[in-house]
Amino acid sequence: MEIAISVKSTGHTFAFESPINYEHSSGFTSQISENAKSEMELFAINGAIYDAGKGVIEWVYNIGTKQEDVEHIGIWWENRKLTDYDGVFALPVQAIILLEQAGIKVGENYRPESDPAAGEKRLFILD
Repeated sequence: MEIAISVKSTGHTFAFESPINYEHSSGFTSQISENAKSEMELFAINGAIYDAGKGVIEWVYNIGTKQEDVEHIGIWWENRKLTDYDGVFALPVQAIILLEQAGIKVGENYRPESDPAAGEKRLFILD
């Protein structure tokens, strides 16, 4: 018996506008966009959110521009609580909103500190 498993959209999306920055390993930050249109979409195995699982947030940013691009944030959860993600910076506020709308609880240890830049798009670039 063969079981087919595929990663599909859960149907949960979140659209927003925000500044986007590159943050270099030296700590230098450069702005990509002052107010970029973005959309996040949650994908999971078979498009379902089980009590324990893994998935990915697809983040399309600079929508409708020549600079349109996409990033992915891998996520893992148990008992519908976030247990890990594949990032080097704080989990974006918008990703937290998306996960909670999908029924995945996000603990305080995954939330950004009260940083004025919290929620901005940050990409880690080696220089």
